[in-house]
Amino acid sequence: MPPAVRRSLLAIVVLAGALALPAVAPAGTGSAGLSPIDPSSENAHGITAIWWFALAWAGVIFLLVTVPLVVFIVRYRSGGRARDAEGPQVHGSTRLELAWTAFPIAVIIILGAFTFWKLGDVNDPAGAAGSPGEVLVQGRQFYWQFVYPNGAISINELRLPGDQVTALKITAPENDVIHSFWAPALGPKRDAIPGKVNTLKLKPETEGSYEIRCAELCGLQHAVMDGTVRVVPPAEYTAWVDALGTGQKTKAGSAALGKEIFQGACATCHGLSGEGLVGPPLAGVASNVATVEQVVRHGRNTMPAVGQGWSNAELHALTAYLTQRFGSASGSPG
Repeated sequence: MPPAVRRSLLAIVVLAGALALPAVAPAGTGSAGLSPIDPSSENAHGITAIWWFALAWAGVIFLLVTVPLVVFIVRYRSGGRARDAEGPQVHGSTRLELAWTAFPIAVIIILGAFTFWKLGDVNDPAGAAGSPGEVLVQGRQFYWQFVYPNGAISINELRLPGDQVTALKITAPENDVIHSFWAPALGPKRDAIPGKVNTLKLKPETEGSYEIRCAELCGLQHAVMDGTVRVVPPAEYTAWVDALGTGQKTKAGSAALGKEIFQGACATCHGLSGEGLVGPPLAGVASNVATVEQVVRHGRNTMPAVGQGWSNAELHALTAYLTQRFGSASGSPG
């Protein structure tokens, strides 16, 4: 290789590295650069490993394409020849053509093999073969409802035990639309499809709170359909679920559940004092139990039947909360 070409090649490699450094430098922050969010579960570690492996190969391919391209531009430039003069006649190379055919095939095989190998960690984290707990996850317009094995319900906040596998049974009511459950720091997405149950096994490693996002455009208030996964020690998780299930059978616990249902299912569109984003304030009708039941069960005007498919316990919890806050009033649905 001529000295001029070697110098050009070195300069190009240095330049490419200098351009890549600003993008890679903040990658470990979890909120900038090239990397996904910092993983906090065995599932998410598998996704991150696939990401970096694919990115490394993308960098290799970038250099293999860009460096020779620039070298050839420099090496075979016109050099002041007349526009109508023919340049050097370079004939094909069978070995080179075989190499650039075989190399992409090999890269695809390597990427595919690594991805399928890591999918075991993503979909079936270690420990999943035991007896994982199960939580029913229901995507509803426009909130998340979580039902624990003892029947306890939480809205928009899912609690999970740390360093244990929990199987999330993700679905949506028959009369709803498709949603997608995604806690970016904990692992993959799963669609919540009406009438169909998809399973997501999560094994969170680090205690703390993590965002939930709906990753499927599901309607007008899709942007506010978020929530929280709170990872706690296993003993604390068990005590919390037991206490929640027992408490919701009492009058005070039912009203507390009703407050969660209101904040998740109603307040995104309405407000008690006019602060709602879409619908009218509810202060005028919230005290009328019959009106609330009618509207929630069957809808009214442009409001959908958000409570279609609710259990009696859920509806009674909502009315118990509204009655506790406003008192009761008689009257038929208006």
